[in-house]
This record gives sequence, structure tokens and C-alpha cells, in this order.
Amino acid sequence: MYIVLKNKFRNLFLAFGILAVIIMLFTFDVSYDELLDNLRRAGFYLPLVLVLWLFIYLINTLSWYIILRSSGPVNSLSFARLLSLIHISEPTRLLSIS
Repeated sequence: MYIVLKNKFRNLFLAFGILAVIIMLFTFDVSYDELLDNLRRAGFYLPLVLVLWLFIYLINTLSWYIILRSSGPVNSLSFARLLSLIHISEPTRLLSIS
């Protein structure tokens, strides 16, 4: 029963995220031509920045993984689960600072 509720919440948040993206696409104050022009101007730097952030998240997750495992084996915490937790908590932490 716990797994069914977990999937329901996951689907609910997925639907909420898709709805939020749709609302943002229809209400942002930039024309599509201007958006495409800015993406073209970014060129290959945009994927490089995204890969750099992915690398930073992986290094950060690896450091937390090593710290948590140094106190003894943690059976319920995999690297992928820790990565998802860090991916959620890091932006939240940065928002709470400002």
C-alpha cells in the first residue's frame, strides 16, 4: 500500500510540474523568436554549463556519500538516492539563504 501512495504522489507532482511548465510557456513575456535567438547566441556554451553543473552535483554527491559511509555501512542509501536528495535539497538551501 505504501508503494501505491508513493506512486500517486509522484504522479501528482509530475502533473503539477507539467502544468507549471505549460503555464510558464504561455505567460512569459518574451517572444518565441527572441527566445530562439538567445538560445542560438548561447551556442555550445549552454550545454557546457549544464555538463559542468552535472559534474559539480556528482562531485558533491560523492563527497556526501563518502562522509556518510565513513561512519559505517548505510544499507538503505544508494548513490542514486543520495543524488536525488541532493538535487532536491541544494536549490532549496540556496533559496533559503537569500
